[in-house]
Amino acid sequence: MEDRKILFIAGPTAVGKTDLSLKLAKIFNGEIINADSMQIYCGMDIGTGKPTLQERKHIPHHMFDVAKPCETFNVVTYQSMALNIIEKILERGHLPIVVGGTGLYISALFYDVKFETAPSNELTRKKINEMIDEKGLDEIYNMLKKCDSYAANFINRNDRIRIVRALELQQNALTTKREKRANWCKQMRCYIGKYKVKSNLFILNCEPRERLYSRINDRVDAMVKDGLLQEVELLYQKGMGQTARQAIGYKEFFPLINGESVNCKEVVDTIKQNTRHYAKRQLTWFRQMKEASWISAEDSMKRIIEQLQIKSSY
Repeated sequence: MEDRKILFIAGPTAVGKTDLSLKLAKIFNGEIINADSMQIYCGMDIGTGKPTLQERKHIPHHMFDVAKPCETFNVVTYQSMALNIIEKILERGHLPIVVGGTGLYISALFYDVKFETAPSNELTRKKINEMIDEKGLDEIYNMLKKCDSYAANFINRNDRIRIVRALELQQNALTTKREKRANWCKQMRCYIGKYKVKSNLFILNCEPRERLYSRINDRVDAMVKDGLLQEVELLYQKGMGQTARQAIGYKEFFPLINGESVNCKEVVDTIKQNTRHYAKRQLTWFRQMKEASWISAEDSMKRIIEQLQIKSSY
């Protein structure tokens, strides 16, 4: 049986993944699967750079708007749902195109990752949160770096939720050894359901880095113009869960909404800064994926598509 193909388009935020994926889907008879951990939430549209309804009108899109912002959604759930969708796309004879910038979500599909599914330990988590309240998040993050530097490399030092979870797994001996956690990246996924698959992974990048940062700044300005603040206010009033509240472009507005002494310009500047930092972390993650082919976002779209046609032979 001939291998079925899967196409992965990954890269940092604001680099142009959505536009590229839409053009590729038209050429290759593709269906797009979201791999952005915040675009899975309903209503989080402007701030996540989600494809518009018009953009999604003529091409099947999956894993968008599958959870409410008040709900908890994790990579284990994502992996299970996305693999099921990909298998159905393969049955239809179409090309699955996985698109996004969440490295963990991309890796969950590209590699044969087996995640820990152990339940949370309420007592341990409570103790860790008390330590954070007493000593500060920065000190507890440094504690994580000492006991699990591999996990710390991919967690924002301000991401309280993931820091607590990583330490919880460590203290309850539920996580694998660091060496094993690093080695799963070498095991590419060969089967999805009954189909043998061959995956092509492309990382879209923009050099020099200042050019990417300029694109990020312009994108944030456009989001604000399109009504980002109003979107955040509406979601805030309805209620957002802990995961959704961590989203860049949303959490920065909370002090302003709560009447604290900040102005909109300060918030926007902070969003730009946090997004630039996030892009750096995304690139760090994708550099670990040795099987990837890196493509410059500055190449003409025609050249990129030609490379993908040759590479995928679909």
